[in-house]
Amino acid sequence: MTMPPPPQGQNPYGQQPYGQNPYPQAPQAPYGQPRGGYGYPQQQAPYGQQPPPGYPQAPQQPYMQGGAPVPPQRSGGGRSPKTILKGIGVGICVIIAAVFWVSSWNDADTAEAGDCMKNNGNQIDPDLEVVDCGTSEAKYKVKEVHTDTTDATLCPAGTIPYTESQHRRRGSDTRFVLCLTNEK
Repeated sequence: MTMPPPPQGQNPYGQQPYGQNPYPQAPQAPYGQPRGGYGYPQQQAPYGQQPPPGYPQAPQQPYMQGGAPVPPQRSGGGRSPKTILKGIGVGICVIIAAVFWVSSWNDADTAEAGDCMKNNGNQIDPDLEVVDCGTSEAKYKVKEVHTDTTDATLCPAGTIPYTESQHRRRGSDTRFVLCLTNEK
Protein backbone atom coordinates (compact mmCIF):
# COMPACT_ATOMS: atom_id res chain seq x y z
CA MET A 1 0.00 0.00 0.00
CA THR A 2 1.17 3.41 -0.78
CA MET A 3 0.96 6.51 1.30
CA PRO A 4 -0.92 9.49 0.04
CA PRO A 5 1.19 12.54 -0.75
CA PRO A 6 1.29 15.31 1.92
CA PRO A 7 -1.38 17.96 1.48
CA GLN A 8 -0.38 21.11 -0.33
CA GLY A 9 -0.73 24.53 1.39
CA GLN A 10 -1.33 24.46 5.13
CA ASN A 11 0.47 22.04 7.38
CA PRO A 12 -2.08 20.13 9.44
CA TYR A 13 -0.19 20.99 12.62
CA GLY A 14 -0.21 24.78 11.95
CA GLN A 15 3.57 24.98 11.55
CA GLN A 16 5.59 26.30 8.65
CA PRO A 17 7.61 23.76 6.75
CA TYR A 18 11.15 23.36 7.99
CA GLY A 19 13.53 26.07 6.77
CA GLN A 20 10.94 28.74 6.08
CA ASN A 21 10.74 31.79 8.38
CA PRO A 22 7.17 32.84 9.18
CA TYR A 23 8.27 36.46 9.78
CA PRO A 24 9.28 38.60 6.82
CA GLN A 25 12.86 39.92 6.91
CA ALA A 26 14.16 43.25 5.71
CA PRO A 27 16.56 43.00 2.78
CA GLN A 28 20.19 42.57 3.79
CA ALA A 29 22.55 45.49 3.26
CA PRO A 30 25.96 44.92 1.68
CA TYR A 31 28.91 44.34 4.02
CA GLY A 32 30.06 47.53 5.85
CA GLN A 33 26.89 49.51 5.32
CA PRO A 34 24.42 50.13 8.14
CA ARG A 35 21.14 48.37 7.97
CA GLY A 36 17.91 49.39 9.62
CA GLY A 37 17.46 48.46 13.25
CA TYR A 38 17.42 49.89 16.69
CA GLY A 39 20.68 51.81 16.29
CA TYR A 40 19.76 53.49 12.99
CA PRO A 41 16.86 55.68 12.00
CA GLN A 42 14.15 54.16 9.90
CA GLN A 43 11.67 55.81 7.65
CA GLN A 44 8.33 56.37 9.29
CA ALA A 45 5.14 55.65 7.49
CA PRO A 46 2.86 58.65 6.99
CA TYR A 47 0.12 59.02 9.59
CA GLY A 48 -2.66 56.50 9.17
CA GLN A 49 -0.69 54.19 6.86
CA GLN A 50 0.96 50.91 7.68
CA PRO A 51 4.74 50.68 7.39
CA PRO A 52 6.11 48.58 4.55
CA PRO A 53 6.47 44.84 5.16
CA GLY A 54 9.47 43.92 7.27
CA TYR A 55 9.40 47.04 9.47
CA PRO A 56 8.01 47.03 13.00
CA GLN A 57 4.66 48.50 13.82
CA ALA A 58 4.51 51.84 15.68
CA PRO A 59 3.63 51.40 19.35
CA GLN A 60 -0.01 52.06 20.15
CA GLN A 61 -1.24 53.87 23.27
CA PRO A 62 -3.38 51.56 25.40
CA TYR A 63 -7.04 52.42 25.69
CA MET A 64 -7.55 54.17 29.04
CA GLN A 65 -10.76 53.17 30.81
CA GLY A 66 -12.15 55.27 33.63
CA GLY A 67 -11.33 58.78 32.45
CA ALA A 68 -8.19 60.81 32.25
CA PRO A 69 -4.89 59.39 33.48
CA VAL A 70 -3.88 60.12 37.07
CA PRO A 71 -0.85 62.43 37.36
CA PRO A 72 2.20 60.94 39.08
CA GLN A 73 2.68 61.54 42.80
CA ARG A 74 5.08 64.29 43.85
CA SER A 75 8.30 63.16 45.39
CA GLY A 76 8.99 64.20 48.99
CA GLY A 77 12.00 66.33 47.95
CA GLY A 78 10.10 69.54 47.15
CA ARG A 79 8.49 71.92 49.62
CA SER A 80 4.93 73.04 49.22
CA PRO A 81 4.10 76.75 49.24
CA LYS A 82 2.16 76.21 52.47
CA THR A 83 5.28 74.84 54.21
CA ILE A 84 7.36 77.75 52.95
CA LEU A 85 4.81 80.29 54.25
CA LYS A 86 4.74 78.58 57.65
CA GLY A 87 8.53 78.81 57.82
CA ILE A 88 8.44 82.51 56.95
CA GLY A 89 5.77 83.10 59.64
CA VAL A 90 7.87 81.34 62.29
CA GLY A 91 10.90 83.42 61.25
CA ILE A 92 8.93 86.66 61.59
CA CYS A 93 7.68 85.63 65.06
CA VAL A 94 11.25 84.92 66.18
CA ILE A 95 12.38 88.34 64.93
CA ILE A 96 9.51 90.10 66.75
CA ALA A 97 10.29 88.24 69.98
CA ALA A 98 13.98 89.22 69.64
CA VAL A 99 13.05 92.89 69.15
CA PHE A 100 10.89 92.86 72.31
CA TRP A 101 13.63 91.11 74.25
CA VAL A 102 16.28 93.63 73.15
CA SER A 103 13.95 96.55 73.87
CA SER A 104 13.45 95.22 77.39
CA TRP A 105 17.13 95.92 78.10
CA ASN A 106 16.15 99.54 78.80
CA ASP A 107 13.90 98.56 81.69
CA ALA A 108 14.13 99.97 85.18
CA ASP A 109 16.64 97.31 86.33
CA THR A 110 19.30 98.88 84.07
CA ALA A 111 18.69 102.46 85.28
CA GLU A 112 21.47 104.46 86.89
CA ALA A 113 21.46 107.76 88.76
CA GLY A 114 20.94 110.61 86.26
CA ASP A 115 18.92 108.54 83.71
CA CYS A 116 15.52 109.74 82.54
CA MET A 117 12.53 107.42 82.44
CA LYS A 118 9.01 107.16 81.13
CA ASN A 119 6.12 105.06 82.40
CA ASN A 120 4.63 102.70 79.76
CA GLY A 121 2.17 101.29 82.30
CA ASN A 122 -0.07 103.10 84.81
CA GLN A 123 0.11 104.18 88.49
CA ILE A 124 -1.09 100.78 89.75
CA ASP A 125 1.14 98.67 87.47
CA PRO A 126 4.04 100.87 86.31
CA ASP A 127 6.41 99.80 83.53
CA LEU A 128 9.40 102.14 83.60
CA GLU A 129 11.73 102.44 80.64
CA VAL A 130 14.99 104.38 80.28
CA VAL A 131 14.73 107.13 77.60
CA ASP A 132 16.85 110.03 76.39
CA CYS A 133 16.55 113.05 78.72
CA GLY A 134 16.20 115.46 75.77
CA THR A 135 12.93 113.94 74.50
CA SER A 136 9.39 114.83 75.47
CA GLU A 137 8.87 111.24 76.72
CA ALA A 138 11.17 111.82 79.74
CA LYS A 139 8.79 112.21 82.71
CA TYR A 140 11.04 111.13 85.60
CA LYS A 141 14.72 111.42 86.49
CA VAL A 142 16.54 108.84 88.63
CA LYS A 143 18.08 110.51 91.70
CA GLU A 144 19.27 107.40 93.56
CA VAL A 145 19.46 103.62 92.97
CA HIS A 146 19.47 101.10 95.89
CA THR A 147 20.17 97.47 94.92
CA ASP A 148 19.39 94.21 96.76
CA THR A 149 16.51 95.74 98.68
CA THR A 150 12.87 96.73 98.32
CA ASP A 151 12.81 99.17 101.26
CA ALA A 152 11.08 102.33 99.90
CA THR A 153 12.01 104.34 103.02
CA LEU A 154 15.57 104.65 101.69
CA CYS A 155 14.42 107.40 99.26
CA PRO A 156 14.71 111.01 100.54
CA ALA A 157 11.68 113.24 101.03
CA GLY A 158 10.34 114.80 97.82
CA THR A 159 11.18 111.77 95.63
CA ILE A 160 8.92 109.03 94.30
CA PRO A 161 10.04 105.54 95.37
CA TYR A 162 9.81 102.75 92.76
CA THR A 163 10.48 99.23 93.99
CA GLU A 164 10.77 96.11 91.89
CA SER A 165 11.63 92.50 92.58
CA GLN A 166 12.32 90.17 89.65
CA HIS A 167 12.57 86.42 90.02
CA ARG A 168 14.81 84.77 87.45
CA ARG A 169 14.88 81.07 86.73
CA ARG A 170 18.59 80.46 86.43
CA GLY A 171 20.02 83.43 88.25
CA SER A 172 19.51 85.17 91.50
CA ASP A 173 16.55 87.40 92.18
CA THR A 174 16.92 91.07 91.32
CA ARG A 175 15.57 93.59 93.83
CA PHE A 176 16.05 97.33 93.72
CA VAL A 177 14.59 100.73 94.66
CA LEU A 178 14.67 103.76 92.36
CA CYS A 179 14.22 107.22 93.84
CA LEU A 180 12.60 109.34 91.10
CA THR A 181 11.93 113.05 90.70
CA ASN A 182 9.46 114.63 88.29
CA GLU A 183 11.37 115.80 85.21
CA LYS A 184 8.77 118.27 83.98
